[in-house]
Formats: sequence, C-alpha cells, structure tokens
Amino acid sequence: MVCATTSAACNSDPDSPLVSKTKSAQLYGATETNTPLAVGALLRADTFASFCTATLISPEWVITAAHCLDQKVPDNVLFTFSSDVSAMDAMPYHIETFVLHPDYRNTTFINDVALAQLTTPANDVTLPRIRISPLESGFKETTPAYIGYGYDENRISGVKRAANIPVLSLGIATFTGVYSASDNTGACFGDSGGPVFDESDEDLMIGIISNILADGGDDPCIGSYNVTRVDRYSNWIFKTTGESLKMRDCREDASVCFCDAACDDDGACDNNKCTHMTCDETYDCIADCAADDGACMNDCHIQTTADGLITFEGFLNCGNTKCVSSETDELFDCLFGNCHDSFHSCFNASDCALTGGDCAPGSSCRPGRYTLTSCVPSRRNFMGDSCNPSDDTFPCADGLYCAVIDSASVCARICFSDDDCDDGQSCMDGEISKFRGESYSVCTQSHPRAQTTGCGVTSPLGSQSASLLKLLLF
Repeated sequence: MVCATTSAACNSDPDSPLVSKTKSAQLYGATETNTPLAVGALLRADTFASFCTATLISPEWVITAAHCLDQKVPDNVLFTFSSDVSAMDAMPYHIETFVLHPDYRNTTFINDVALAQLTTPANDVTLPRIRISPLESGFKETTPAYIGYGYDENRISGVKRAANIPVLSLGIATFTGVYSASDNTGACFGDSGGPVFDESDEDLMIGIISNILADGGDDPCIGSYNVTRVDRYSNWIFKTTGESLKMRDCREDASVCFCDAACDDDGACDNNKCTHMTCDETYDCIADCAADDGACMNDCHIQTTADGLITFEGFLNCGNTKCVSSETDELFDCLFGNCHDSFHSCFNASDCALTGGDCAPGSSCRPGRYTLTSCVPSRRNFMGDSCNPSDDTFPCADGLYCAVIDSASVCARICFSDDDCDDGQSCMDGEISKFRGESYSVCTQSHPRAQTTGCGVTSPLGSQSASLLKLLLF
C-alpha cells in the first residue's frame, strides 16, 4: 500500500514514467480491513475509480494529502467509506470545497496536507483523534499503522488495507517510514493521503501519507515513505474546520511552530520565519541527507526561502524534464544548454570568463562548483604585483591568478593557450588546474614550470561531482 510521490503521485498507471527521485504512495503486504470506519477513498466522479485515501475528522471535513487534490475541482471528486470500491457498499459523498495548505509546494511536497468539505455531513461515524503533542525521539523505535486504498503487490487497488511500517527518521514536519522486506510491507500508488495511526493507540492519528522515495529497483513502491506530521499542522486543521478553540498558543507551547522564531506576539505561528536557506544551500543540505531519508530532505525544503524554493524547484524540474536521459559525463553540457538560467541562478554563477573582462572592479572570475564560474570579491592586485596565496580573499584582480614564478608569488594572466597572452608572452608550461576539461596556466615571458599556490583553483563552495548532482536530480 505504499507509493512514492511525484507530480503524478496519484497516477493509477503502474507503467507511467517515474522521472523524479520522489514518486506517490500504497500498501504492500497489507491486511484488508474494515476499520477505522472514518477512513475512506477519494474517487473520480466519472469512473468511481479510487486515486487517493482520506479520513473523516469531523462530520463535514476529510483530511488528505494536498497533492491528491492539487489541479482537481470538487465536482469531479467523491468520497466513500466503502472498504472495497469495486463493491461500493457505501454511498459516496460529494465534495463542496477543497482547502490546500497555503504553503504546499507540488514539486518538493512540503506542507502536503489538505482538507475537503463534504456537501452533507457524515454523522454517526467514530472520528479519530488528531495528535497535537509533538512526536518524541522514542517514536523512531515504533511501527505505526498505515491505512490506504493503494496498490498491493499484485497491482490491485481500491481495497482498504492496513500495515505496520517501521519508522526510519523523524523530521521537523514529517517522518519517514521504510519498506520492511521481512514483512513485505510498504506504501504505493493510491495510499497517498491515507492516515497513519499510533502503534499503541489505534484511534490516534499521527500523520498523513505523502510521498515515496523509491530505492531505484524495479518496483517503484519499494523504498521509504514520507508522512506529514499532523501535530505540526493541527492549528491549521482546527482553524480551517472551525474548531479554533482547540488551537494551541505557541507562547505557551513552543512545539506548535517549526522553530522558536516563528511564534508571533498573538500566539500564532508564522513558519515562514524559519526559512533562511538559498538554493545552493538547500542543495548542500539535501546532499547531506541519506538517500532514503525523506524527513531530512523535507527539513531542508521547509527551511528554504520562498525565492530559494522557486529557483531550486525550477532547476530540478528542468533537469528532470530535459536531462533525465543524460549520461553522467554529459550532464553539465545538457544543463548548460537546456537549463542555463535556473542552473546558474541556483549556484550563484555569473558565466564569467576566467581570462577576465566580465567582472566589476574589486571582483574576480573564479571557477566554482559543477564547472560554473562566478565573480567573487578580490584584492585589486594587478599583473606583476606580489600576492599572498594564503589570503582569505582572492589576491588578484579579474583575469589574473596568484602563481609562483621564479620562486616569487605574483599575479599573472590566466591563459588556456598562447592566444590569451600579450605579444611576447606565452602560456606557461605546466597545468595549474582544469576547467571544463581544459587545462589552464598563466602567461609569462618565458616557459618556466607553473607551480600551484592553492589560491583560486577551486571554489570553497563544495563538490563538483556530476554523479552527486545527477543523484539529486534523478
């Protein structure tokens, strides 16, 4: 019943291409269940086919994942408590309106929670309790119960199933479960939006199934499963459903917010105050996460500024659309040609020439990560001036490099060939470094061997590994 989330998170076609690292969620190795009665399926009104799972939390409101309702209209969606959609032993309810979390992002699946209001109330149904106290570190030792209508291992969906799935990690706004090979339990397409209940309290809802990170094998539903924590969104849930008296005051309980800085003077949370990372910092953050740790990756996303997220998502979308079939050694060329603006913007690259002429006074073009170049602050030491290779600021002006020539450290012109040098000069023998596969050195009057001083060869910003970049993209 477990599945991964992508833009096609609720796609019922198991052969549809999965071009993103995250896909959408269903329960494998699960047991058919009739309970809890409050858990039902979201249906397409024209075909009665189930595509996601939802849970009644008040007589008029059901809760699900935002990506389940994104790009849909209420008139085209139904909700049913039927435990087997094909039998349709319970009349479906029509939907009056959708409310997606205002900060939901359909590329990174942050804040993946939504509410749907029924046109007529569903009375006489036992409602689950929503956890409002924060999950604690000991939670990682549990195996909570996932419930959903997604595919089983035979690719059959539309039946309510339950499975206990072990917790892998706990994040700020999500937690991650992991496929259990011994029990063959996990989530899959159609489980998205389904509830997750506490292992020791079957009536206490702790999360909503969001997205899957497939493990790269043949089965896209085997991997890890990210779950939106309802305790982190309980105030938004209660406010939207008209139960404001249940809302908590962050001045009395700081755990209501994503971070302490988010607590406003009126006791409400503004979690956007927790954002501080730029696009390239988000990349670094995600690169430090384990490949199956969706909660860690979600933490990176929710701490990224609005502008940083727009840039990051644009870069990922373009890379996944235009360069998904590129070999690792061709990836940079593809990104340069097809995703130039978002690629450069994410990593603060200016596309300047190392040989100079593109940077303002007081800055110098230097190679950075992923063979990009940027104008960075530098000393205004000109050609022939002495330089200090251990200087924290790049010691030479634009187009120059601090090289050791005749045992002295001086600023000399960067060259890839003799054509880059003045008359009477030639490109020094010996490689200082390489840039985009080409060796470069400095211009001199003669041909002594170049010696690397260690300044300006690579950017301090991080790895230039195409393999790492491709792993993040795909």
